[in-house]
Order: sequence, then structure tokens, then C-alpha cells
Amino acid sequence: MTLHVKESGNWEQVDEVHIKKDGYWKRVKEVYIKKNGQWETVLYADGTTTITATGAGTIDVPHGVFKARITIEGANGGKGGYDGNGQGGDGASGTVISAVIPVDPFTTLSYNIASGGANGTSGGGASGASGGTGYANGGNGGATGPYGWSGTGGGGGGASSVGLDGGDVYIVAGGGAGGGGSGNQASIGKSGRDAKDLNKVNSSSTAEDGKNGTDCETADGGAGGGGGGGVIGDVDFVTTLNMDSWGYGYKEYPLAIKNISEVRILEKRSASACTFGYSYGFTGTTAWVNHGCRGNFKIEGNEQAGKGGAYMGSYDSDGYPGQSGYSYVNPDIITNYSYVDKADTSNGADGKLTITWLPEK
Repeated sequence: MTLHVKESGNWEQVDEVHIKKDGYWKRVKEVYIKKNGQWETVLYADGTTTITATGAGTIDVPHGVFKARITIEGANGGKGGYDGNGQGGDGASGTVISAVIPVDPFTTLSYNIASGGANGTSGGGASGASGGTGYANGGNGGATGPYGWSGTGGGGGGASSVGLDGGDVYIVAGGGAGGGGSGNQASIGKSGRDAKDLNKVNSSSTAEDGKNGTDCETADGGAGGGGGGGVIGDVDFVTTLNMDSWGYGYKEYPLAIKNISEVRILEKRSASACTFGYSYGFTGTTAWVNHGCRGNFKIEGNEQAGKGGAYMGSYDSDGYPGQSGYSYVNPDIITNYSYVDKADTSNGADGKLTITWLPEK
């Protein structure tokens, strides 16, 4: 409701009210009137502000506003490049978080709207796609091998943020990871190249840029997708891996993760026995086989959120997608929040901020 006064026979809208207290004029944040037995606010007009331009900026809280519904979106990861008929993996959507936060009139909110990761390209020796920017940047996709024709990794999306200008961060919405690039022989399938959404929050607001995807490590092949930007934190890691002890020799398989918690065999392909601790196992972040054990293994552990995707490992094979970034919700400011499905799920879509101003105390 707005306040009007009659001056010289004409009604004029009042934008500000001041009172004199202790000899000084002070601006009044809000005025109430009693109407039909109920107190109502004046000097307030409701509205919604939507910010789509990427980069950092500020916005002033309007007069009469004491709460705001914030919906903030991280940016999407880019698509991995193709090889022949093999489509590159799709990028993951950035996390979208909605919450009501307390605000004061005449204060200023700051924001950083993230840009999406670039889509991968194709060719021999092609550079990986660039990661998006934001509160935390997305990682770059990996490059293809120097020969042949394969797909680079898609870039990871950046993380978006909103908070009090010069003060607390309220929300960080993590960026989506980039999709893996396609090879033309050994394939993990389109669903294996697609990056996955990560609707999870961590307790720290410390920014963590997404890591770069792994370059192809052979003459020809697809590359890993870039990780999404976000905040520091670990997520569960699960994968399957073929490991072979040829000639009864010891063979290591290093994994670019934080730790391995379990290795177990899913399918044995050797005549030799596969016994944990003797012919297969793990040390730190490295799985290993020995004494002629060959098979397909399930490996579990933890990896850093925003980790870049790996190269599959054999000639002309696919790249894995990156890991999406962690989000953050300030527990001292926000008691309830919800995840929202992102409307624009296209590869590389930018972030966005929507604010609905509320006159509630």
C-alpha cells in the first residue's frame, strides 16, 4: 500500500517519511495505519526483481520490505563433443535453491550470477571447452588426443551467490558439471557420459572452483568434462573398473579421488583366484591387482565435489563427465529452504536470480 497526502488540492504519493528525534531528522523505515481494526503497512509496493545478466552486482532493498523470497540458480555445464555417431554427454543443470530471508529497508544485497560452461568441440588435438565464471568458476573440459577425431569435454558451470553487500553470504547455488566427450570404440554409453545434478549443500561458504577434465591420454579419444563450481566438500564416489594382472604381475590403477573405502570384485575373468588383500586391493587412492587376478571391480570412496571427469583409459574411448559443485545455505540466516527444478536445462545455460519483495516483519 502506498501513502498519499493532499497538497494544493492534489493528491501526491509519499515516497519517504522523516521524524525529528533528539534534534535530528531520521528517515522512517515503515509507517502503519489502522484500517477496519487491522494494522496495514504503507510506503510499500510489492514486486519481483529478476536478474539474468551474468557477473557481480548489487541491488537496494526497497522501503517497506522486511523479507524477500530468493530463488537463485547455478549455471549449467556444457555438452561434451561428439565422435562419429557418438553423442557427447549432456551437461548437468546448476542447483536451484529457494528461501525466504530477512532484509532491512535501505540495505543492499550483492550477487554474482554465474555463466554456463561452453560446449565441447571435436577433432584431433582439440582444446577442451571453457568453464563458466561466477562466485566459483567451473572447470575446463579436457582436450582430445592429437590424432583422429573425438570429442572434448564440456566446461563446468559456475556457481551463483547472493548475500548482504560487504557482509554474510546467504546462498551459493552450485554449478553443473560438463559432459564427457565421445570416442568411437570403447564406449561407456550416452548415459555414462552425461553429467549428473548435485542437489546438496555443505556447511562452508568457501568458494571452490571446479577442476579441469582430464585430457585424452592416448593418440585418439574423448576427454573428461569439467567440474562445476561451488563450495568445498566431499561427495560419495562409486565406479566400476576393469583391472588385469597379466603375466601374474602387480598392476596399479590410480584414481584421482580423495580416498578409496572399498574394492570388491563383481565379475572374475581369470582362472587365477581373486582374493582381497592378496591378489587385489587398494592403498590410499590406488586400486591394484596381482598374481594373475583379472576382472571387473566395484570401487567406492569419496571424491571432491566439482572434480573434473577422467579419460576412460583405452584407445579411442569416451571421457567421463565431471562432478557438479556443492551449494551452501547460511544456517544463521535461513532456517528453511527448498530445491527447485531448473526451468532451462539446456547445455551451458547461465544462472539467474529472482527476488520477490515481501512486506512482512
